[in-house]
Amino acid sequence: ELTNRMGLIWEEQVNDIERAVESYRQVLDHDPGDETALAAMERIHTGREEWQEVIDVLVRRAESSADPDAVASFHLRIGEIWETALAVPERAVEAYREALQVVAGHQGACTALERLYVQGEKWQDLVDVYRVRISVGSTEDERIALLLRLALVEAEQFERRAEAIE
Repeated sequence: ELTNRMGLIWEEQVNDIERAVESYRQVLDHDPGDETALAAMERIHTGREEWQEVIDVLVRRAESSADPDAVASFHLRIGEIWETALAVPERAVEAYREALQVVAGHQGACTALERLYVQGEKWQDLVDVYRVRISVGSTEDERIALLLRLALVEAEQFERRAEAIE
């Protein structure tokens, strides 16, 4: 607790980021899952655009959290970094899939995967995402929209008009 407070003082009041990082590392040496120190390290590395370090921290946060929604959100953030900051869509897809393994039908992960699969013309993967979203409690309007998108992909990309009609 005291070392976390020292890190915050170094970071916010003295503006000595290096000493703040050292304080937070000391906390994490004693308690690798300390959420306060991990969140601070994520904030600092994000501010410095040290993306691999941010990913490493997010992985640690995901591993130490018992909350499935939080874990999925950490994987979503990892995917966003791989996709936008580092421009490695394959790794982004892996992270988004991790989010879906934790929370089936996670809206943010599904949306990101849809975008990447359309960009990469990975139609079967796109169909799979639509099917997951349809199966996990969408509203009636969302379900209809997803079924229409699924039918379009089936008809246009696979020329499976009979399946699209079903």
